[in-house]
Amino acid sequence: MEGLAMILFFITLIGIITTIVLIIYSAIKKNFKYRPKQLAIVLVIFIVAFIGSTIFYGAVQSPESKAKFEASQKAKEEEKAQKELAEKEKKANEEKQKQENQQVKENSEATVETVQKEETPVVAEVPKVDDRFIIKSEPNTSAAVDELLKRGKEDSKNTTDSQIKEAVKFINDNYYNNYWANNSIMEKTIYYGSLLEHSNSNKDIISLGTDAEQVVKYIYRGAEKVADTSTQSNLKQIKKSLEKIPDDYKK
Repeated sequence: MEGLAMILFFITLIGIITTIVLIIYSAIKKNFKYRPKQLAIVLVIFIVAFIGSTIFYGAVQSPESKAKFEASQKAKEEEKAQKELAEKEKKANEEKQKQENQQVKENSEATVETVQKEETPVVAEVPKVDDRFIIKSEPNTSAAVDELLKRGKEDSKNTTDSQIKEAVKFINDNYYNNYWANNSIMEKTIYYGSLLEHSNSNKDIISLGTDAEQVVKYIYRGAEKVADTSTQSNLKQIKKSLEKIPDDYKK
């Protein structure tokens, strides 16, 4: 039955096509023995027969054919789904690979930066040494004192107002009992005292310089003590001189 239905289907299809051709031909050739109206009726018959054969074919189609058709459709759908899935997986893999490459790049840059930091030598900042307070003589000796007094006197020839203020501020900041804290402070006090004593400043600054070097140099070389009368007398003179000097020199 299924074969018969197929035969009817193709016969009616061929009949429809042939009738349409004849209708066109009869319209062109006026003396054609079949008139368009007659052919139109035939065309309608063939169309009805075609529809009937199609319905008949669907009704008599074997379960095997239906199953084959359905299997074919299912296979197409599965193939389409597999292609879509494969495309998604491909995009996901490409994105994953892209992220991994980016991560590797970032890690490499971080590693290079770390290595560069580790390989960069750290240069320790060396404090600047003030040559004015360096002595060649043995500390706490008369020679060391004379060396500092001489340098202060020589430097006073070209001293500036800022250097005078620097010296006055140092003596003021270390008054009263810090002059003898260590060798460094004592050596600076001797130098600054000599600088002020021989400067072209006013008498109060010159007097301050004289008393500053006197209050330290004997104790520095171990000839006197802080409690000695001469040392205390120098401290009082320093105080008097500082009180007369403008505050601008002490800032």
